[in-house]
Amino acid sequence: MTDRWKPGSAVRLETPRFQLASLSRLQAAWHSYAWTSDPLVMHPYGLEAGSWTRRSWHRRLRRFNNRRRFCIGIRPKGGAGLIGYETAEVSSQGVAFIAVMIGDRDWWGKGVVQETRSAVIDFLFENVGCARVWGTPGIRNFPSIFNYQKLGFTCEGTLRQHGWDPATRRRQDYFIFGLLRDEWLEKRKQQAAI
Repeated sequence: MTDRWKPGSAVRLETPRFQLASLSRLQAAWHSYAWTSDPLVMHPYGLEAGSWTRRSWHRRLRRFNNRRRFCIGIRPKGGAGLIGYETAEVSSQGVAFIAVMIGDRDWWGKGVVQETRSAVIDFLFENVGCARVWGTPGIRNFPSIFNYQKLGFTCEGTLRQHGWDPATRRRQDYFIFGLLRDEWLEKRKQQAAI
């Protein structure tokens, strides 16, 4: 965890297995472009695979300013390659919408999201001053749903036919998962007591 972060400066976080650091829009697009051809990576986000140019992928990504919009790259310690990134967009009311993309499938099922998202949530609550974080996995994105539940998020509702599922070529529902700062602090306290 970093305690020296100032709004607008780069975010640098560390977990037992990973180093996390801010990416610019260009860096995120450059490092993740190869993932755009993989349907297993793209479809959970409602995005077609194989239809992206470098330019269109770059334009799809938001601009990150390390104040209200964050893109935090994930690299394994001892390895230089980017395996994914966490994003957060913080509203003026201190509510952060979060998402993650793990594009390197060699790391799927190895607890990357739980480990890195915990560090990002700590950062958002402690350094950015958020009161709540939330996300919206598709109803068929079982690994994402599992990760939200494992981290203590509450399923608060369903966004019916909210997005497109390229795999089934149909509209799909999304769940709303939310976590309050007090809930996270209580969970952290319980973990420390074990």
